[in-house]
Amino acid sequence: MGGRIETYFAAPALENNRRRPMLLHLGGAAIHNLGRSVVEEGPPYTYQSLKRALTVDFEPLANPDYERFLLRQFPYESVDAFYARLKDLARTCTLVDVEDEVRAQFVRGCTAVKLREHILQVPGMSMVNILTLGRSKELSKKGPWMVSDVKGNMITAKRGSESITRNVSFYKKVQALDFHVPIDISSCDIIDQDYDDDAALQGPCFGD
Repeated sequence: MGGRIETYFAAPALENNRRRPMLLHLGGAAIHNLGRSVVEEGPPYTYQSLKRALTVDFEPLANPDYERFLLRQFPYESVDAFYARLKDLARTCTLVDVEDEVRAQFVRGCTAVKLREHILQVPGMSMVNILTLGRSKELSKKGPWMVSDVKGNMITAKRGSESITRNVSFYKKVQALDFHVPIDISSCDIIDQDYDDDAALQGPCFGD
């Protein structure tokens, strides 16, 4: 425990003998009750003793076995989502080398067989390169966009269960149908006019 609360106390140059009651007051009922339990254990009733008690009470218990269980890719979880979850888990992880464990888990439990084989064939492959390769393989699995219907100047393209309808000028603007469209394309309005401005392509379906 520390950091922001220490900054708060330092701002008005709060003396140590006033920090304990101030912390009990600011912390609410739960902190106040815990403070009483520290008092019952006996003196010294200092701010530092309360701070140590709060740290022990709120710090998560280490469970290396459960932490290792979480270092696995779940079904339908992208490599980016998997890596983000692992990085978040690493904040409280007690493993000696989290980055090395994360990389090892990609080798052991990655759902993409070809990605795992590639990692094994390239010793020392960095996580940056692993993620880049994983993204490209995920995109390639979806396959190309194919024209499924043409009505007037409106073209419908499909890829698996995804579909998108736009006018001819729009497809000319992106120059091909092998663009990457996010999964949530149902909210996109059908485009019924020509596009002369590149900025017009930056909408719910395209861009960052």
